[in-house]
Amino acid sequence: MSSRTVIPDTNTLIYSVKQHIDLEWEISKVIGSHRTIMLKCVRNELEKLSSKIREASMAIKIFSSLELMESYGSGDECLEKMCLENDFVLITNDRMLAKKVVEKGGKVLNLSDGRNLKWYR
Repeated sequence: MSSRTVIPDTNTLIYSVKQHIDLEWEISKVIGSHRTIMLKCVRNELEKLSSKIREASMAIKIFSSLELMESYGSGDECLEKMCLENDFVLITNDRMLAKKVVEKGGKVLNLSDGRNLKWYR
C-alpha cells in the first residue's frame, strides 16, 4: 500500500493535545505508512487561538516538525479544497465538514470514540 498524506484540522490537533492522544500512532494503526502535513490555514488558526487556548500553543510546539504546506482560504473551505484536490485524508470531528468531504469523494478519519481514529462513513 502506498503512503497516504493526512491533514488534521485545527480542532483535531488541539483535542489530541488535551486528551494526550498520540495522533501519529493512531494514524499508523488505521492506514499504515503515511505522511502528516499541516496546512498553513490550520497553522494560522492555531496561532490566532494560542493567546486564548493553551492547548493551541502547545499544538504548535508539538506538531512543529510536520511539513507545512501552503494553502489558501481559511477554515473548512481550505481543508475541503486541499483534501479533494490532492487526494489527502482529512482528520476531523466536524460532522458537517466530514459529511461534505465524503459526499464529494474524499476520505475522512475521525476520533469516533474520542480516542481511536476510524474511517468516517
